[in-house]
Amino acid sequence: MKSRPSKILSTDTDGNLSAHIETPNLMIRSIQEDDLGHLIGLMGDERVMQFVGAGGARDSDRIGKLHRDLINLWKDGKPISGFMVFKKDSGDFAGMACLEEVKKDGAPKAGEAEVMLYFRPDFWGQGYGKEVGKAFLESLLGMMKEGVPMEIAGSPITKVVATAHPGNEGSIKLQKSLGFNEVGIEDKLFTTPTGEKELRPRVLFELDLQRLLDAPRRAASPSRGTVTLEEVGKENSGQEYTGRK
Repeated sequence: MKSRPSKILSTDTDGNLSAHIETPNLMIRSIQEDDLGHLIGLMGDERVMQFVGAGGARDSDRIGKLHRDLINLWKDGKPISGFMVFKKDSGDFAGMACLEEVKKDGAPKAGEAEVMLYFRPDFWGQGYGKEVGKAFLESLLGMMKEGVPMEIAGSPITKVVATAHPGNEGSIKLQKSLGFNEVGIEDKLFTTPTGEKELRPRVLFELDLQRLLDAPRRAASPSRGTVTLEEVGKENSGQEYTGRK
């Protein structure tokens, strides 16, 4: 089902779906044809990709295919795709955010999406990951509240997941600050950039969107409405990663 325009989504002059989100410091928009160079610079950087999948810089052919796939999703009216991130004051390219299907045995899991964030090293350690992640998730919630059919495998998205390598302490801290719950750790088989198979651990996180959409506050403060990302993040920020579960 194609998504209809909202405060975040619109249709460009060619009739393709597009998105635009602004934060205090950043501008986030749907990926475009002329973003391939940005993507190659980002995903071709060993430092950026160290903890992604099996690690290692991606080659230009692989990145080009990903770019084309993300563009086609927007052309098909599906915002479960890629978003480019730029500094508002300078226009500099900062990174990318992706919302992807979660697959099991090659098929998408109904109502479940994964969020992934990539930033150029120049933008690490400045709080941009949280700024983008918070805006990204709140925009997703906003579109759903507006009635935009954000669906995967025919079911509305009710769960967002994220993963992090156990050695990526910054990513683990970020997920918890955004309200994700750590639910365990698994070993997953990845294909390296050279085509070899490698088993790598990853910490698993989940965020219950349904709770944020309609869960009432506890009786102690019934007038405050629904639970927010900010509140859930504060709850989870005190959780510490304790290793394998």
